[in-house]
Amino acid sequence: REANIRRAQTIAHYLHNQNRVVVVSLVAPYRELREEFKAATGLTEVYVHTTEARGREAKHASDYEEPLERFIDIDTTGTSEAASLAALLSKL
Repeated sequence: REANIRRAQTIAHYLHNQNRVVVVSLVAPYRELREEFKAATGLTEVYVHTTEARGREAKHASDYEEPLERFIDIDTTGTSEAASLAALLSKL
């Protein structure tokens, strides 16, 4: 998992340096990897989460470490996809 995350970060960093808009969507449970990437690129982390049971909890990363700084917090508990997207766009 860590090697795949680093590979995705390397590709995203390369594209960012080519003046491309890059959106990376992956489950990167280890805070240290995300913080390294943020420091190298100045990107904004978007932390999307919910407290609702949606029937897919078995697929969640049990070792996920929540971000501590420099992130946008999107709590989707009780909100629709459209409302969550609107909240994200208003914070960007």
